[in-house]
Amino acid sequence: MTRIGIISLIILLTMCGYSQAEKEQDDKYVAAFDYINTDTIKAGNCVSVANQIVPLEILFLGDKLYERNIYPTFESKKQLLEYLLKEDLNNNFSAYDSTFSYNNLNDCKYVVFFSRPRGNILLADLVENIRKESDYKKAVAFNSAIRYCFVFAENGREIKEVLKVKIDFD
Repeated sequence: MTRIGIISLIILLTMCGYSQAEKEQDDKYVAAFDYINTDTIKAGNCVSVANQIVPLEILFLGDKLYERNIYPTFESKKQLLEYLLKEDLNNNFSAYDSTFSYNNLNDCKYVVFFSRPRGNILLADLVENIRKESDYKKAVAFNSAIRYCFVFAENGREIKEVLKVKIDFD
């Protein structure tokens, strides 16, 4: 095979790999949204998806993650919480636009903000849409959210477990 042929093959395989990873990520967003949309918390109200991916802290769910043994490699709760704190510090990124959005923000009582997936975990905040705001920091100011932690099966498509916690923002 010529050098150009090898380079073309490498580029093609890389592009296919990224496409597959993006599809698996989109599958997680769709599954998580479907779950939130049918969850009884919103009781028949419209839910929109913000077009912004935001860094969400997993440490808020530390107690539940420990109780449910989601991270079985940690022997103590303290070890898990220290790990989650480091994960949150490493997950600090600027919010960026997402191609996944659903429903008109102004028409819905709730808006969901997603994080980017961390392996088999995806976080989402369900926020009452009192300000009709697509910017996360503005939407949660003096508001509350239900933080969902979706734990996916190894295939990356099926939700294995869902944890929730209410967060009040100042």
